[in-house]
Amino acid sequence: EPIKNGALSPNSAMIVANEVKYCGLELFGLVLSATNTSSLVHGGRIIRIAYNSLQSCCSYALRRSIDPVGTPAIRADGKRGRRWLHDSLHLRSKSVKVFGSAILTTGPSVALASEGGSLVAKGLVFVSGCLLEQTNAADADPEADWGTLMDRIEVASACADTLNIAIAVTGPYLESSTRSTIESVTATCLSDLPGYSIPGPALSYSSTICSLLRLGSSCVCAPWSDGAASRLTGPLRSAAESLKGSKDHEVSSAAYSTLCVCDAIMAPRSPPMMVVT
Repeated sequence: EPIKNGALSPNSAMIVANEVKYCGLELFGLVLSATNTSSLVHGGRIIRIAYNSLQSCCSYALRRSIDPVGTPAIRADGKRGRRWLHDSLHLRSKSVKVFGSAILTTGPSVALASEGGSLVAKGLVFVSGCLLEQTNAADADPEADWGTLMDRIEVASACADTLNIAIAVTGPYLESSTRSTIESVTATCLSDLPGYSIPGPALSYSSTICSLLRLGSSCVCAPWSDGAASRLTGPLRSAAESLKGSKDHEVSSAAYSTLCVCDAIMAPRSPPMMVVT
């Protein structure tokens, strides 16, 4: 509904706001890719910008459960603005990718910093929650999120890739509570993959499946902060076994690679296939 003497209707203003923020995130990502990590002195500020963007793009329910103090309450009439920043799946996937780029740019040392470490840990919980939201096998409420099925697939893949980056870069430095959250969500997603159970709407596609298998492989390879090994090897191997016969060659190849990783971890030395005499 247009506003009298206004240039934009409220709905158009929301669409423009989403596009403007997406362009800002795109520009921020390009700046991160051009940053020289050897001379980086503003790691905490970079993580703070990436975290604030990620938090503002997460669903309202996730924000209320993780950060109830910093999330505005629902209006007295029980209604919320439709199609606003936190409801755009396209914008959410971009903010998740930028958060992963920020971790890559700042390196493992940011997890040891007082402010940067807490923001990284909190941001990874948000990313884990975004990934967990895509495991629901039932169709999501169309009023809850603004996006298509392809946007959901992009969100799930982006979350898995960002968690994979975090484990690979800062795995041994993450707090046990954060690492436990990541591995718990990963185990849930692995159990929802096709061939192993009834998959969620975004977990039936090869890009998401391969991203989850890469995430699981990183989890079993990277030790915890106390030096302990991951307990994800069993669920990861079971998921890979169920997917190795997939008709999608990309999924089948990723499943066989995952099985090789699991075998290398579970067996220090495999028996020889042939004996040279």
